[in-house]
This record gives sequence, structure tokens and C-alpha cells, in this order.
Amino acid sequence: MLLFYYLCTIKSEFKDLHDHIRTAGAERIQFILTNKLKTPLELDQAKLLSKIIQNSMSGQILDSATTHGRNLDQALSELKTFVLSLFRSQGENS
Repeated sequence: MLLFYYLCTIKSEFKDLHDHIRTAGAERIQFILTNKLKTPLELDQAKLLSKIIQNSMSGQILDSATTHGRNLDQALSELKTFVLSLFRSQGENS
């Protein structure tokens, strides 16, 4: 994964591929947020929140792979807690 990130910084075809992967991931998350929740989010909210969730996922994976702080299971558990808190705060702000 780290090698892929590095290649994205020096080769445009890897950057294009990563952009495609990230866009597809954000769109999947956005679909869930706008279509599969008990109280679906508005499209603008879902777009922003999907990127926040995706960036948090990437950060948690990178952190667990490159530091001694916690393993992947711990990182994913923290991510679930974070995402649930985002949903709660979105519900409070609606």
C-alpha cells in the first residue's frame, strides 16, 4: 500500500488509478448514506461525510500499518466508533 502511495506521487497513471479507486469508494459510501439509512442524508451532506469517512478509513489503516500504537483490529474498532458518532451528530444537526 505504501509503495502504491509512493508511485502515485511520481507516476500519473498510478495517481489516476488511485483517484478512480477513491472516487468509487466515496460513491459507494455516499450511496449508503443517501439510500440505506433509516433517515437518509441529503446529497450534499452525504458527499461531504463520505469523503470524511473514506479519509478516516485510509488514515486508520495507514496508522496501524506504520506505527506501534495499535493493530488493525483496534484501528477499525475506533473507526466504527468515529463513524457512529458522525451519524449521531448529523442526526442532531438535522
